[in-house]
Amino acid sequence: MPSSRDYAQTNLQLYEQMVAAGFQVEDIQIVKQAYVLAQKIFSAKFRGSGRPFLAHLVGTASILVKYDASIKVIVLGLLHSAYAFGDFGSGIGGITAAKRRFLVAELGRDNEAMIHAYALYRVRPETYARVLQQSASIDEMEQDMLIAHLANTLEDALLDNYIYSGPKKRKRCESKLPEAIAMAKAIQNPELADELSRCLQQHKEVTAHQGDDASYTVVPQSYRLGLYPFFVKLKRFLQQLVSRKNSNILHLFIEKE
Repeated sequence: MPSSRDYAQTNLQLYEQMVAAGFQVEDIQIVKQAYVLAQKIFSAKFRGSGRPFLAHLVGTASILVKYDASIKVIVLGLLHSAYAFGDFGSGIGGITAAKRRFLVAELGRDNEAMIHAYALYRVRPETYARVLQQSASIDEMEQDMLIAHLANTLEDALLDNYIYSGPKKRKRCESKLPEAIAMAKAIQNPELADELSRCLQQHKEVTAHQGDDASYTVVPQSYRLGLYPFFVKLKRFLQQLVSRKNSNILHLFIEKE
């Protein structure tokens, strides 16, 4: 039965999967850069099941590697939820100009454009109908959005991810699968369609556990106490103090010696 154990769950497993799939060192380095960024904005984020959000992102990227996605789409898989759930430090959800500038600075304009496009992409009934009826005429950008969407859908539907989610989350997952299966077939990806079908079937055969429906943030205790920011600032101050060899303070210490 398809489960998260079938795909990478850590960055190292993802890199090894890419090596085995024949990706170049340069490609893996790009994915490493994307993972470091994901660490910054998802480190305190958890799915409703209690699973680290980073594991979901890596799992989505791993699915894309398995189904021969391009490197730009694998990067998208790692950061597809950046605008929806990433913590950029502002407390403001969604897309903002400041967030876009940050991602451009971190990953470049092309990668940010993909993440931005995905954040705006919606599989509505008319989208579903168009994919089924005109799959051969879908442009490259929409193909990239669609395969990322299907990978995300599959990652949510994997057995262990599904059974430990909340009831509303499970219901949403179940409702997406039939159309996801049809779209995977329409874009000539029968293996992905089969994996999605197996997930749908196994959902009918398992007993779900109680989980939360929404993702959430767990703030480290040092942040709650306000100590971590203080020590970061203190460390920076001391580093600056040491580097300023000609400062008056250091001269005083030298004179005392």
